[in-house]
Amino acid sequence: MKKKRAYKYRFYPTVEQEKLLAQTFGCVRFVYNHILRWRTDEYYKNGNSVNYNDASKQLTELKKNPEYQWLKDVSSLSSLYALAGSTSHSDWVTASLRCWKQGFTWSSRSSSS
Repeated sequence: MKKKRAYKYRFYPTVEQEKLLAQTFGCVRFVYNHILRWRTDEYYKNGNSVNYNDASKQLTELKKNPEYQWLKDVSSLSSLYALAGSTSHSDWVTASLRCWKQGFTWSSRSSSS
């Protein structure tokens, strides 16, 4: 039998790196929550499901806003990962709501097959 091994790593960032990490995590958290709130509001107010491309356009508009210029200070990839995370979560929530409205449950699905 093969033994599983685990490795623990720890890194000690410099003060400058700590600031950059904190700023990056803050931007990711902000983008994730902002896009998720926007998608949820759009669904409940207008009944529209917003796809990734629309959310990406919303992020671009958000970065153009002078009030949110600090979003440009970190890597754009971190914002895109947050966007993808909020999109996949919203898709799951939307699909769950749609199934719930139609009376679909996992137990009814398995019994009908």
